[in-house]
Amino acid sequence: MYLVSGVLLAGVAVVLESDPLDAGRQVSAVAVAQEPVELVMNDLHPWIGETAGPGSRGYVGHAGVPEDGSVTLLWHGPADEVQRRILDRARAAGMVMRVEQRRYGRPQLERAGRAILGSAGNGVFAGFSIFEVAPVSARFDGVVVTGTLVREPEEVPVEAEAALESAAAAEFGVAVDVESVMFLPADGG
Repeated sequence: MYLVSGVLLAGVAVVLESDPLDAGRQVSAVAVAQEPVELVMNDLHPWIGETAGPGSRGYVGHAGVPEDGSVTLLWHGPADEVQRRILDRARAAGMVMRVEQRRYGRPQLERAGRAILGSAGNGVFAGFSIFEVAPVSARFDGVVVTGTLVREPEEVPVEAEAALESAAAAEFGVAVDVESVMFLPADGG
């Protein structure tokens, strides 16, 4: 999946799940199959943003599924008129759009993402250098935080990440997925 709809928090870009085409437009078999969906999504994406707007409590985001050319509508709460209009418009454009229920609404995820970014280097993130915060992710129902984990030499990285995820979820009120791109020992060596 790749994230079609994203959020920018204090200059930190939302992580894209994958890039279907590189800047040089090298086309792969998946990219060729995805191209028509991308063209339809280029038209549909702004319309969804305008239709859902900030007042929609249900809309979280939407993501393309390159494997089958469909689009997944990330939704929080019961179906409503906005969801029906989005699904109808996608169907009219010849798209297959599925609804994936999410535990958190977009406003709650964005608040948590801003709070996590604001806590960088402090509190539960005192031992973690944050590179990116993604409040909306196609692959995770919660906030994804990417960075470097500073840990004690005897700590197993997976266990340290799990402890950080648990503490962050308790502090920020949403599920948190910590993705450490590097581990640094706490003793500096």
